[in-house]
Amino acid sequence: MKCKRLIAAVGLPLSIALALAGCAGKSAENVISLKDNGALLTNPDMGYNFTYYANTIYDFNTTLAEGDFLDDFPCETVFFRIGWNWIEPEEGQFNWEFTDKVADEWIAHGKRVAFCWVVAFPGDQSTPLWVKDAGAQGTQYGWYERASGDPDERYFGTEGKPTTLTLDGIPQDAQDFTLNRGNRNDPNYNGGQEVERGDFEHYRGSWIPDYEDEVFLEKWENFLSAAAARYDNNEHVEFIEIGSFGDWGEGHNSYTPGNPITPTAKRTHIALYLKYFKNVQLMVNDEVVRNTGLVDYVKENGIGLSDHTVQVPYPQYPGEGAPGNKEYAEQFYKEQPVLLENHNGTTFRETYYKSVNECHATWARINCNPYIAKSSEFTDLITLRLGYRLTFTEVSFGNLKAGKKVTFTFKMKNSGAAPCYRGGNPTFCLVDSLGRVAAEATSEFNVKDLPVALTAEGAEVLTGEATMELPKSLVSDTYYIVVSVREGGEDRYALPLDHRDGTRNRYRIAQFEV
Repeated sequence: MKCKRLIAAVGLPLSIALALAGCAGKSAENVISLKDNGALLTNPDMGYNFTYYANTIYDFNTTLAEGDFLDDFPCETVFFRIGWNWIEPEEGQFNWEFTDKVADEWIAHGKRVAFCWVVAFPGDQSTPLWVKDAGAQGTQYGWYERASGDPDERYFGTEGKPTTLTLDGIPQDAQDFTLNRGNRNDPNYNGGQEVERGDFEHYRGSWIPDYEDEVFLEKWENFLSAAAARYDNNEHVEFIEIGSFGDWGEGHNSYTPGNPITPTAKRTHIALYLKYFKNVQLMVNDEVVRNTGLVDYVKENGIGLSDHTVQVPYPQYPGEGAPGNKEYAEQFYKEQPVLLENHNGTTFRETYYKSVNECHATWARINCNPYIAKSSEFTDLITLRLGYRLTFTEVSFGNLKAGKKVTFTFKMKNSGAAPCYRGGNPTFCLVDSLGRVAAEATSEFNVKDLPVALTAEGAEVLTGEATMELPKSLVSDTYYIVVSVREGGEDRYALPLDHRDGTRNRYRIAQFEV
């Protein structure tokens, strides 16, 4: 092979400096400087997840336009936080299609799915009432007025004067469904009883089980066994949040103090998930591990951390609301993923962006109207930092000579907020104009080892090498040097580089002619 010319990839708009000392000289070295192109990427095991069902079955799914899969975020996963009663309305009779019919549409569009099955939504029945009928102990809650009669003094509790609060203000289709008049799938909501306006004996009442009751635990374990059989080995399931105790599955009982949550109960429930889910990533709320001594137990079993407090308007955090739980996130993120959720219905604020950085978040939840969220000035900034962002900054190599070895030395960093837990190895290919690979080299360097920082600029740059043996003869006139990060035999990760090589996650960084 006689090297005629080595150039940057045709039309390459990146900031590239190519230094060619000569084709024949032993000291020849080519240096290519690469720049992050600012693309909003999606990648495995990271990114936005959209709350299709949130605290009820008519939350943010009703804000989503038909046929929209939020590619512009870009959103990778659809998330269902849904009451157990919707999925198992009668004992042993499972209505998986309630969520799967939506999930299948997203999967067909190249997305993934995630679940949190909940037994306690303050204000909506979530544990199937057949569990109560089977003898499980629990507490009945409802909406009441305080003695003053002031409508602003309504509260969710166990006693008082039944409130006259009506359904006004709730979207009409949601009212119809809540009243069992809708045309959506109806797994026996409120026992099938039609609810009149202002009748809170049935509407927005909640019977919540004792979390350590033996009957309840037996029925719940049966449910988890069936759920794991369906989802644990499903390649399309991104994660499952542990949600079988506490208000909204968050591991606290702020609204339901009559249902205590002991450390024993927490460990018992976590153990049940671990018993049945062996493959899918499990997540647990920070409220569960806070001040309980369960951090090591959770981490040792590979469970990640969820935090639903971001932008919650606590009195001590006026304005933009509370930040993420940095204290606990720092104990998890180096080994297990961290997920952040914004306060129900709030658009993305600077607090969310800062929390993604400080908590080193892998996932961020769109827990609001996605169109309002997308208009936030912080949405794209979050995308650029959320999860990992594998960034090559420089590639250098010596002479390209047929039948000889050439070593590629590369510099790269993780410009994202979180590690790439799955890992992978930088790979260099010599590809002809028809896309055929003439030679390749995979480095032993693992991108999992790239450290993360509070800013993309602050991330440490590491160096690695890969040595390629060029073929003895080359039959094409034009060849490209292509870079990728390979995992499991695939070019796994989208990179912030231009000149993607076809439909694969590999990128042309230079071209030479022979």
